[in-house]
Amino acid sequence: MQQYINQLVEDLDEKSQTKIEAPDYTLLNPDHPAIEYGLDYLVAWECAPDLTYSEVFEIPNEAFPPAKMLNDKQAKQVFDAIVNLLRVNNIELSLPECLPSFLVLYRELRREWKEGSIRIMPDDDGRTHIDFCHYNGKTCPWGMDFCTCKDEDWYNEDYDIDNFSTNDEDLPF
Repeated sequence: MQQYINQLVEDLDEKSQTKIEAPDYTLLNPDHPAIEYGLDYLVAWECAPDLTYSEVFEIPNEAFPPAKMLNDKQAKQVFDAIVNLLRVNNIELSLPECLPSFLVLYRELRREWKEGSIRIMPDDDGRTHIDFCHYNGKTCPWGMDFCTCKDEDWYNEDYDIDNFSTNDEDLPF
């Protein structure tokens, strides 16, 4: 497995050598009303497509082995290589201040790579942000020991989070 991990890290490092460039969304959407006001960043925010990580970085989901197949050292190697690739491309991760094991971090980053999507934005329009937080300690991917939400003032307020509906038809507006 170590030989495979070394090759995967090498592939990720190779992808990190070239930053993904965003297209000029104003040229792709010349009739967008924000252009006449000099608000080109709005064109990018509204028109950039949601792409999978596999589409953007050309590394398939299947390249990342399940966390249970790795030891902590191997998980750290791959995790660090993915984080480097993302940072080179102005993609920031929200991680807890006190980090859980690299197996847990890798597992969540692998899940994000498989299920998530990103938008490639021009450099001057800020960073893309990946937030792993569910704002509910019971479903925190880091576990209650590493969940930082539980330490916030709002966490234990009287809101009944478990009774909020995720069904849009239940909303009053």
